[in-house]
Amino acid sequence: MARKPRVSVLATAPRRVVAVALAAALLWWAFISIHQPLTIRFDARSAEMAMAEAFVAEQPGQYVAERSRQARLDASRTVGVSLDFNVFYSWRELRLDPAKRAIDVIIGRVELESRWNTQSLEPARLLESMSGRHDIGPPRLVGEGLLLPGTGRDPQFRIAIEPALFKPAPLQKALAVLPALLLGGLLWGLFELAARWAGRQRVIAVGQRLGGLLAAIGTLIENRPQQVVGILGLVALPLLLAFQLELARMVPFYQGPDEEAQIPVAFAGFHQMAFDGEGRCAHIWEDLVVARDDYMPLARRHRLPVTQAHVDVLERLRENAPPTAETPLQRVSRQTCGDKYALTYLYNPLPALWFRANPDTPAVDYLTLVRHGQTLLTYFLYGVLFWVLARGQSLLRPWLSEAGDGRLRLGLGVSLVVYAAMPQMLFMTSVVNDSGYAVPIGMFLLVSFFYWHRLVTPVLLALALFLFANDLVAYLAVAGVLLLWLTGRGLYQWRPHPLWLWLPVVITLGGIAAGPVLLQLMDAYRHVIPFRLPGTLAGAEYPGLYYMHLLEMLHLNVSFGLLDYNSFFGVLGQLDTVMPERAVIAYKSWVFGGLLVAGVAMAVRLWRRLWSARTPTVAETSAPVGRLAVLAMVAVCVPLAVALAAYGIYNAHGSGPNDWGPGVQGRYFLPIFLFPFSFLAIATLLAARGVRMVGLIAVVFITVSAGVILYTAGLVHETLMLRYYASNEIFEAYRALLPGG
Repeated sequence: MARKPRVSVLATAPRRVVAVALAAALLWWAFISIHQPLTIRFDARSAEMAMAEAFVAEQPGQYVAERSRQARLDASRTVGVSLDFNVFYSWRELRLDPAKRAIDVIIGRVELESRWNTQSLEPARLLESMSGRHDIGPPRLVGEGLLLPGTGRDPQFRIAIEPALFKPAPLQKALAVLPALLLGGLLWGLFELAARWAGRQRVIAVGQRLGGLLAAIGTLIENRPQQVVGILGLVALPLLLAFQLELARMVPFYQGPDEEAQIPVAFAGFHQMAFDGEGRCAHIWEDLVVARDDYMPLARRHRLPVTQAHVDVLERLRENAPPTAETPLQRVSRQTCGDKYALTYLYNPLPALWFRANPDTPAVDYLTLVRHGQTLLTYFLYGVLFWVLARGQSLLRPWLSEAGDGRLRLGLGVSLVVYAAMPQMLFMTSVVNDSGYAVPIGMFLLVSFFYWHRLVTPVLLALALFLFANDLVAYLAVAGVLLLWLTGRGLYQWRPHPLWLWLPVVITLGGIAAGPVLLQLMDAYRHVIPFRLPGTLAGAEYPGLYYMHLLEMLHLNVSFGLLDYNSFFGVLGQLDTVMPERAVIAYKSWVFGGLLVAGVAMAVRLWRRLWSARTPTVAETSAPVGRLAVLAMVAVCVPLAVALAAYGIYNAHGSGPNDWGPGVQGRYFLPIFLFPFSFLAIATLLAARGVRMVGLIAVVFITVSAGVILYTAGLVHETLMLRYYASNEIFEAYRALLPGG
């Protein structure tokens, strides 16, 4: 008896409509299960201008700075505060900090609104729901609401949240899913009608045109990567530069970490270049001291905004007589004089030319111009970096096809832009930072493992060795491994033999493995070593700590745990302004999306390779010798070198084995933590098979990257505006007094 042919479950249009509707409902329910928005509204007035802050926590007491929202309170009037938490995690507890200092705050009715319900707390009920008061005196009811007298620097209290806010009833669940069910079915039904009306051939033709466009993009990437990378740099870098120049004008003076100490060092070189002065370190114009004394109280624990009084001080400083070579200098107490060559000279060409071309420039304008000078230096080096990436000779070419080389260049280019647009990176290259130059040079070291430019690479490598040896010794770990790799690669080109490729790998791995022994030798002969070493080398006396810390640093990178290290990712201002967790979520979405695409593409390639192995095919040509050595250098030695440099940074800021790096800030790692982002982008593009898939992945990846960059840049602007300015009018008045304002 003949068997009936099997009919697909989705063979008819009604079945497909039902299936799509159910899938849409399921996806929507999955989304609303993890997306749990919460809005907090209340009216408040404080005795002085202050910043109110609300925190949410998944578990009792687990409050972190990035899971908070802030709002400014005014002393002259009652302010309506609305704090929105559009979060993708559960929350079970709420903490409210009415102010960041010991002042009285009056809070009216508090309203909590979630997706499922609303909780309203009148002042009397708020008093009943309050618990865990800290630095707050006995609350009492007054005419306007509940008076909270502040008694310390960190007044706070917790509010009991009703379960109805986060636990929906069955009917609420059904009503929430119903719109997605109906909309999914309706849209797919319209699609079925349109396909039947237009004919399947037209739909197929549109698909073929789209596939042809993606194939053309993929072919361009594989055959003309220099032009693609060049266009990427020409589009992305000017946009980022314009945003950073505006960011430097938005952040008030002396709000960068240690900017107070670094401006006097930079001024020494500027005074030599602009006025032919002697350039004494830690001696600056009196107007710069006045600006420092006026704007420094905004920083750190005070958390004060710019007021009209600050604007008036800046206006008076601009009315002072312009400086000349005879203008007296005033010594400042805090300074970091030393071998700060980049800070002293490389940041100052722009301000020196500006003051020479415009003799009437007020002295206070130097504070803005030196920031712009550092930013322009950074982006000049970024441009050189893209030039190397686009025009450099591939060091992996014998083991990587021309098509693979094109994908590699694009992956590196996209990762450079994404990394340069990270919140901490945007901020630290917009304010005066003595190691800001190290960021593009550190990124250059990673690119140099893949590409060599006969003119640019030797110059930048020599500059990196000179600057790092004088100030940032830990980064020499990456530079040393790069020198070994370039030497081995050069010897291989001179006389091809895999031994030359394995030598740098073996030396690197052996040197890292024997780290405690080498540290003991360095400690014993530190007087003959041409660069400065930390006072204590913990790994020399405690080998176990060396290996433990090295593995910690390696895990921090390869697991992308560095995104949760908010001091590295998004602590702005003088370490007092934390980016909201939305920025971290955006970057994690970029990471997880790349991992998903790379994983699926690799699985498809593996499946096709296994399937093709079942049938006899033409024997593949053997790969050039040394591929395993190259893979070991790139995939093993580079991450270990970065982990070793990170270990050195932590060791340099510790006074002993039990005090390992207590003063470390995340900005110290900006020059060396590029590689996980680059490796992810490279793996995503290399995993694709066929030009059409390459084009599709490239378009999606670049689009998602651009969306993440634009979103987080907007968050940076929003966060800093909220931190530093009570109103847009104050900001515009301050900005108008800056150079070119």
